[in-house]
Amino acid sequence: MKINGIFFPFDKKNKNALYFYVPYILMASWIILSIVSVFFVGTKNLLDGFVIFSIFIRLALSVAGLFFLYKIFIEQVKDRKFYNYFRAFIGYGVVLTYVFYSLPRMVGEFNRNIDFTFSLFNFILVLVISAFPAALYMFVRYSYTRILLGVYSQKDVEFEKKLKKDKKLKKKEQAKIRSERSLLENLWYDWIDVIIQAIIIALIIQQFIFQMYQIPSESMVPTFLIGDRVVVNKAIFGPQIPLTEWKLPSPVKPKVGDIVVFKNPEAYDDPSSDLRYKNVFVRIFHPFVYMLTLSIVDIDKRINEEGKLVPKERFIVKRLIASEGEKLCLVNDKVYKKTKDTKWTEMGEMPRQREYGQTDLYYDLNPKMQRQFMTRELRAIIDDAISLTDKNDVGELRNQLNYEKRSFIKKIGTFSDSAIIEKYKQNFRNNFDEIIEYFQNPRPDSDCQLYFSMNLYPVDRERLEKIFIKNLAKYHYCVYFQILYELSNIIRNNKDPDFLSNYINDNIVYSDDMDPYTKYMKKFNAVYKIYKLKLLAKILDDIKTGRMIEILSESKNIENIDDYEILHKFYTLDIYINNIPIPYYFMRNFSFRNFPEYPEGNEYLKSGEYFVMGDNRYNSLDMRFGRNVVNYDYIDKDDQSDFSVKVLNEWAPHTIKSRHILGKAVGIYWPLNRSKFLK
Repeated sequence: MKINGIFFPFDKKNKNALYFYVPYILMASWIILSIVSVFFVGTKNLLDGFVIFSIFIRLALSVAGLFFLYKIFIEQVKDRKFYNYFRAFIGYGVVLTYVFYSLPRMVGEFNRNIDFTFSLFNFILVLVISAFPAALYMFVRYSYTRILLGVYSQKDVEFEKKLKKDKKLKKKEQAKIRSERSLLENLWYDWIDVIIQAIIIALIIQQFIFQMYQIPSESMVPTFLIGDRVVVNKAIFGPQIPLTEWKLPSPVKPKVGDIVVFKNPEAYDDPSSDLRYKNVFVRIFHPFVYMLTLSIVDIDKRINEEGKLVPKERFIVKRLIASEGEKLCLVNDKVYKKTKDTKWTEMGEMPRQREYGQTDLYYDLNPKMQRQFMTRELRAIIDDAISLTDKNDVGELRNQLNYEKRSFIKKIGTFSDSAIIEKYKQNFRNNFDEIIEYFQNPRPDSDCQLYFSMNLYPVDRERLEKIFIKNLAKYHYCVYFQILYELSNIIRNNKDPDFLSNYINDNIVYSDDMDPYTKYMKKFNAVYKIYKLKLLAKILDDIKTGRMIEILSESKNIENIDDYEILHKFYTLDIYINNIPIPYYFMRNFSFRNFPEYPEGNEYLKSGEYFVMGDNRYNSLDMRFGRNVVNYDYIDKDDQSDFSVKVLNEWAPHTIKSRHILGKAVGIYWPLNRSKFLK
């Protein structure tokens, strides 16, 4: 056997020999690297089923590759049908190599037992190996390669060119080819091969150019409703590399106002999160199934609080509110922003930006909404509380607070009979217990809890709104009792003027360079204490004069009592800060309406960091919040006296990174009556 004649049949002086030897070398390299790569799958997950399957695929492709290498390049079989099998093997070999050789890395990343260096090395190795069959596929389609291998003649190549131009001739030739094939071959080439190629093309398009997503929540009402299917431009910000958590670089950065689709950081970065993939199988196949079904089929779901099977919040759609070099805060539903070179400015007044928050969404405006934490009546109460704070400046508040503090201390110093207040407190509690029972155990026909239910069942919303208004009115008594209870504790425990002077802090630490949230909450804290002192003094007068009996007897018409004006103003302030504290989720409104400076101090969002929020602010568990995070904090950090205001909040601010962002939402394609392009 002459080695030169078998392994190197073409003289290197032949100008077309390149089209034989390059694919020859590519084929051999692919086989060799596939075998060598078996030794680089790692040992930590060697017994995992997917790793074992990956090794099997490598060996199977290597054996099949050796067979085709010998037949095509050594034996030089000139059968055209066999050559087509070879070409199909190479084409599918590219996909099989990249997908199945990536399995050990994906298993290690899911189990978090391989480091980044090893992960990157394996990715590069698979990418290099995949490049060989990809380049080989291009060569086996060249006419020069086919001619050199003797599979096609120059005449055959010319005939192919003619077929491309003559549709009738092409149709006739295809009919002839089908008649010469077996039934199985026709099934493969006319159906199976076409479908597989269509799937691959669809996956490539959705991976790198456009993808469809389904809206899972109401955080972007009215732009998006639950169930809307949106088209997302994935190329604009750098598409994600298939089967990895890495992205291709892009010169285009997201800008404020863009509606972006991003991976939930919790689902991908938190190993303990219940939003993570259940297992490696789901991690591998979920993206394929989700893309192929245009987001219709989601194979990775969870059971929610109501026991329903729902898709995991893996992909989220929100509005980008702040980016690199900025910080923000939220005060009474309005976003304020600042950079190192600018002062705090309301977002709606900034160049090329506007306030996107939708905070006046009610059921009667959008009946398709399933839930909402705001009513017109509650909005009116909150607005009244805001007006009480806005109309005062800090100097006036200092003077008022100091005056009310001195007046109360003087008045309570003359009150000596604590037995009287205990008597009225007990009488009042008899009425109050009924109110508490109403809130804690609402009856089916008077259920304010239903109105704010996270999953509202089909009910008469008008009736529920009336019930909620009724509950708001009842809460006047709750507020009144809270103050009575605090007054009784002061009288019983310590009426000493020096103690009360420290207990009631009238100092307001305030400066113009503070952020809007801090400024406002310092003023609100002062206003709250002023009206609290006024109400304490009024109740003290009611006890002294005996009018407390009248108040208790007016339990059905509290608005008729003399103290009602002060009581109602304090009531609006209490609703603003606490809402109706029973049940718990009524207390969330403050967290949704307000948000402190982020990042704090001299920090600003770093490069590649973004802050996103939903347009429907009361229904958006966005970057302001964490899961199961509840804090009870003073609203004025410089005033942490017992008399100062504390608020329950759920803030756990965090950002998303460039690597989390998948693309920009460009339009709704389903349902058809809502289809539109986004501005």
